[in-house]
Parts: sequence; structure tokens; C-alpha cells
Amino acid sequence: MVELRYILMTLLLANQVSFGAEAPQPTIRINDATWPPYFYQDRAPGQKAGLAKDIIQICLPRMKRNFEYVQLPIERMQNLMQSGEIDINFFSYKKERESFVTFGKELAFSTAYQPVVRKDANITIQSLADFDKYKLGHTIGLRYAPEFWDYIQKRKQRNDLDETPSNESNLKKLLAGRIDTFVADASSIRSLSADMGVLDRIRLLDFRIYEGDYYLSLSKKSPRVINPRAFVQEFDHCLADLKKDGTYCKILQTYQLPCVLK
Repeated sequence: MVELRYILMTLLLANQVSFGAEAPQPTIRINDATWPPYFYQDRAPGQKAGLAKDIIQICLPRMKRNFEYVQLPIERMQNLMQSGEIDINFFSYKKERESFVTFGKELAFSTAYQPVVRKDANITIQSLADFDKYKLGHTIGLRYAPEFWDYIQKRKQRNDLDETPSNESNLKKLLAGRIDTFVADASSIRSLSADMGVLDRIRLLDFRIYEGDYYLSLSKKSPRVINPRAFVQEFDHCLADLKKDGTYCKILQTYQLPCVLK
């Protein structure tokens, strides 16, 4: 009888341990887009992974969340976030995006989108109409601002637009004289051109198509995050800690970017 009671107690304790243990969290999915200096694809250990990746690779482990990168076209990013196929990325804040993502409140990074030209080019752009006389390149999938997107569509309808899948391709075409200008994220193009050794051969014009502040963005359709607000707040706290302890500024300096805390 004593032996039977001992067996029953052992089974009861085993069940309590089993029920009390934390269930493994689903793996977070992140699109590994080609978007320097924020995301670099297929980097070997020790190479720069990207500003956004550096933040992710510190904060998600602190949050005890496993994650994986999947390589999907950047032009599908918004649809992937709307469907929940991708869980997180970094979007600039726009009111209409609140319909499908939960935004963080801690600023991850800021940038401006400006025309890029060859350093020796005699080009002045002060309005969208000024682009008319130039061979214009465009990175597929990037919209920047509504007015510029409308302008891009008109050029496309006239068969007067050179489209390519990456800023790197646009930069090569620019330096080869195949296009006269293209619009790009200023931080991205500075970092990319420095990596390619051609920073001294280009310049950014002052005309700004769009300026954006970027925050962690979590898909509202994500099946892998049960409590979106708690997830975003925890990530925000981690990012704020990185700013306080100096890690954030060190990350920015790795990509030749100024550290301006907001």
C-alpha cells in the first residue's frame, strides 16, 4: 500500500512539473530583404549584418524568442505583413499602416529619401517636374511618398522609367551613365556606396522626397505572437536600454551613421 501511494505521488508531481513548464514559443519570422545598412543578406560570421539586424539579434534573445530570416522580395513586404506570413520588420510610421501592424514607440532609426546623381553631373532638382528631363531609375517595390509614387507610375506608363530590383543595380547604372538619377534612402546609399568604394563619385541632392521615422512593426495577423502589445513594449524597452548603455550609438557608428538620439 505504501509502495502504491509512493507511485501515485510521483506521478502527481511529474504532472505538476509538466504543466508548470513553459511551452516553447513559436519562431518569429523576419524578412531578410536587401536593404543596406539595415539588412544585409548572406553575410559570413564577423561581417556586418545590418543596423536593424544588430538590434534584432540583441533584443529577441533577451526576450527569449527564437527567430529566423526568410528571403522574400521587398516588393511583397507589405502584403506579407498584412497576411501574417512575416511577423516583424521596421516600417516608417503612417496612420494607414495601423490597420495591419502594431507599431513600437521607441525610434529605431530615421532617414530621408533624396535624388542621387553622379558627383560631376550638372543636375538641379527642386520639384517633381524637374525629373522630367532626366533618365530616371527606380528600385522596384519602393514607394517613398504618394506624390512621387504617382509620378513613377506616369513615367512607367510612358515607358520612360528604368526599373531594377536593388539600389546596388541603380548605383551601377548611374555610374555607367545609363541613368541620370534615382531616389534612395540617404543612409542606405551612403553605406552602400562606401562598401562599393564609390562614395566619392556620387552626391545627394537637397530635394527631399520623403523623411521617415522607423519603428518596430509587428503584423496584427501574426499567428506566432499571442500578445502583440506586450511583445512590442518588451522590444521597445530593450531598444531604450541599448540607447542608455551606449550600444545603440556603437551600432550606428559601425555603419558610418551619426548617432542622434530622439
